[in-house]
Amino acid sequence: KRRNFDFTNSLNSSLLLPLYWTWVVAEASRLHSGQRGVLLDKVPELTAFFLLSVFPQSFIVLYMGFLQESILIWDRWTNVIMLAVLCLEISLTLRLLSSTSTRERQIRRIRIISFIRLHRLS
Repeated sequence: KRRNFDFTNSLNSSLLLPLYWTWVVAEASRLHSGQRGVLLDKVPELTAFFLLSVFPQSFIVLYMGFLQESILIWDRWTNVIMLAVLCLEISLTLRLLSSTSTRERQIRRIRIISFIRLHRLS
């Protein structure tokens, strides 16, 4: 089965290649936006990382882990590990987004207060 990739279901054989390419493209852009969002502390990039983590990554990993026919012995276990790491990334990103948005609100509030005080003095 490893050499021929003979599938019993034709749907698996027709979905496998497009899903892998979608996963590769989405994973590259997801990691880039995540790194950029964390390093530069930008909310839009973190939001893009979160959205790309939820859709399409989680659905593709679920399909590869539980719905596709196992080609190799370790397919299912590697995809379970990928799903666990993806869930961890999603939860940490939500926590980071909430703290970042709270910090931005506090900075905005301080700027408004300092602007009002500056105009009162003049």
